[in-house]
Amino acid sequence: MIMLNELHEKADNLFKSYCQNKITGFFSDAIDSFFPLEIRANKGKVNDDIRQRAKELEEIINNSKEKKGRGYSLEIEKIQSRTNGVQTAVRRIYFSTEEDYLTFISKKKNVNRLENAARYIKENLNSKINIQDWCLKHIQILLEEQEESYWENIILCVNWLNENQDSGIYIRNIQLPVHTKFIENNKGIIKSLSDNAECKDDFETTFGLKAKPERIRVRSLDNAIKIEILGKELEECTFDIEDFALLPEELTDSITGIIIVENEMVYLTFPDVAGAICLWGHGFTVNILKTVGWLKEKQILYFGDLDEHGFEILSTLRASLPQAKTFCMEKSILEKYDRFLVKGVQLAGRKIPENLTDAEKETFMILRNAPIEKSRLEQERITNIDIKNSLFEAMG
Repeated sequence: MIMLNELHEKADNLFKSYCQNKITGFFSDAIDSFFPLEIRANKGKVNDDIRQRAKELEEIINNSKEKKGRGYSLEIEKIQSRTNGVQTAVRRIYFSTEEDYLTFISKKKNVNRLENAARYIKENLNSKINIQDWCLKHIQILLEEQEESYWENIILCVNWLNENQDSGIYIRNIQLPVHTKFIENNKGIIKSLSDNAECKDDFETTFGLKAKPERIRVRSLDNAIKIEILGKELEECTFDIEDFALLPEELTDSITGIIIVENEMVYLTFPDVAGAICLWGHGFTVNILKTVGWLKEKQILYFGDLDEHGFEILSTLRASLPQAKTFCMEKSILEKYDRFLVKGVQLAGRKIPENLTDAEKETFMILRNAPIEKSRLEQERITNIDIKNSLFEAMG
């Protein structure tokens, strides 16, 4: 026979269907009533062990609406049993009203939030999207408790962006009574409710807003390569990526090698290399390099942390600069510095990056199959002597 905790679980499992029905009913009256809601369950047999059966029946009956005044209702019948004589049997378990159901699963407040949010969106959103479909896809966030005036502020932002496409201003300059962080933290929801919900571009590009400049740090590794800014020769500086792409030919022609490293201190202390510059490509900053046309003709060498994310960054880099080679990311370096291995993080879904050579994939799989506490070698652990030896071997 069904136990009380099982009844709770079955009732909870029907909550999503209830919410879908609730939203559909909010936008259209032509729906089937969700109640009475019957819970299909094993109600036991009258020939079951009489003591166990009596105990289970007592729990179910004592917690029913008939006893507590709310919750599930029972249809009870008397049945003649060969072994146990006349026995009480549960014929049906059901919730007769919405109030009974929500009280039992303790979701009344959640549903109030859902109703209030859906109503506000329906009445105030100026957008081309199908609001009913949107609500059906975003049930969870409609149920959640939000900060005060959350949905009012979301709709303010959506309506403003729909009406001011291509404003060319920073998010911070949008004249609305919401703080900048609110928009930053809710870009996904705001975009999903807008006229541009299906656009695949990033938030700023989608709405024609001014994006924060993408910058790259550059350091010369050869005294003959001089970066001149405002008449002053610099060893190291930071460029907007658009400016980096437009460096004068006399400078780019003097550069034969581009070395990309992930760690700032490795970048700042990288040894001299004739004809080369070093880029600090921390994390997925390497993505912005795809817009720099003159890099496609250069030798590209990448050195990241020896962990799963380091090889994922390499894979991303190779998607736009397929000539990129690695150094200090080989199996021999991993073995030489194994005493410095620390805890790493695996890629979501146990993903294996594309665009790796066989040797790189072998190193990646060693890290993947290692204990998580020993699956990352930080690049700053590797000495400049080994960095330089590995680099020159990769450069041929």
